[in-house]
Parts: sequence; C-alpha cells; structure tokens
Amino acid sequence: MPAPRRGPWPYVCLALLLLLGGLAAGAGVMLEARDEVIRAMATRAEEMRQRTADLKAEVDRLADENARLAREVETHLATIASLNADLDDSFAPEPVGSPVDFPILRGMARQGDTVAAFARREKTTPDVLIALNPWLVETDHLEHRQLIWIPKHDPLAAAAN
Repeated sequence: MPAPRRGPWPYVCLALLLLLGGLAAGAGVMLEARDEVIRAMATRAEEMRQRTADLKAEVDRLADENARLAREVETHLATIASLNADLDDSFAPEPVGSPVDFPILRGMARQGDTVAAFARREKTTPDVLIALNPWLVETDHLEHRQLIWIPKHDPLAAAAN
C-alpha cells in the first residue's frame, strides 16, 4: 500500500523550525555581541566619569591658584603704586630762597687746545677737568669748540688766596 500523501506541510514546518532555530542561534550571537559592546561602553563611560572628575579637580586647583596669584598681583600693584607716589613726591620742586648757583660752568675749547692748556687757561687742573668730564681720560687733544664742564671760580675765595 502506498504511503499516504502528506503534502508540503511537513517540509514547510521543518523549514520553519530550522529557520527559527537559525534565527535563535543568530539572535544569541547578536545578543552576546551586543552585551560585549555594552560592557565596553560601560567601561569607557566609567573611564570618562573618572577623567571628568580629575579634570574638575584640576580646574578647581587652577582656579585657587589663579585667585592666589591675583591677590599677589594686587598686593604688588599696591606696593608699586605706593612707590610711584613716593617717587612723584620726591620730584616735587622745593622752594629755594634765592637763585640757584651751580658750582660748574661750560667752557669751550679753542683750536689746538690740549687738556693741560685748557686747564691752565681756566685756572684749574687737568685732574679736575677729567673728574668733571670723564670722556677726556681717553684723549689729550680737544676738538675746536668742544664744550667742557669747568669749575666755577669764586672771586672771593680767589682774592683770599
């Protein structure tokens, strides 16, 4: 007797079962991959949280340092302002009871003058001229019309000698 005909349904059911089994196995692999990605992302998120906390601590430390330096700068600026005020006060003119008389004058060299000849003519010594004009140490001859500081002569002191 021939076997009864069952039709395509057993094959379709078998194919569906195999398909569902394959999908379940694929879904399991996919779920494992997803879980692995989630674990990696959780680890990375924890690292980022720690890094954020470290950066916040660094920002707080730098803000404290900035505030300390700002206080130092403010203190230094106050000191500078005080010193500038003292300096400005030291330049304030002081009244003089009479015209100011400086103890030096300017003299002018003549053609061919030497330091010694100029000193004799101005009734002083070469050492005094060099003390008032330090650049004369390097030369003995003066230029024509060269300006030189000379000591002022006190006529009363000269008469007393």
